[in-house]
Amino acid sequence: MKRITLALALILFCFFCACSNNSEEAKIVNGDKAMGSINRLVPSEGGTSKETLPSSAFTGTFANDYCTATVEIDGDEMVFRIATNEKTDNTYREWLMKGYFSEETGRVNYSNAVKYLITCNKRGDEIQRQVEYDYGSGRMQFDGPDRLVWTNNTELPEGGGELTRIS
Repeated sequence: MKRITLALALILFCFFCACSNNSEEAKIVNGDKAMGSINRLVPSEGGTSKETLPSSAFTGTFANDYCTATVEIDGDEMVFRIATNEKTDNTYREWLMKGYFSEETGRVNYSNAVKYLITCNKRGDEIQRQVEYDYGSGRMQFDGPDRLVWTNNTELPEGGGELTRIS
């Protein structure tokens, strides 16, 4: 009898734990899975920006001590190209990702990032580009037009960072 009571308690505990985790995840529209269809992700939390601005207000160049990001518009998608600032042994890393911008939240969710290891010659010209991965996921959160917070879920806890507009 004790074993049955213990088993029921364990089942109920697992059930309630599974239900409580749903509030922090991104909601998925039309029952589609997030991978491969980033335009279907709907952010579950709002950004900190008080104003609603079109995606064109966020294009430009952002940087911090570690990396520099360029943000462009390609059709209805936002394109991010991020490169490390420091070259070590004539190499640096670059990430490229695309996603759909939400004017309501100031956010782009992505699940298609490609990370490259780029090797340069002594003059700084690219001589080799090697894919390190092509399945990266994360988000870009704009906090107004001059601040970008990059969350790189593929390389947690180090991935990402805060960047400010430089042009």
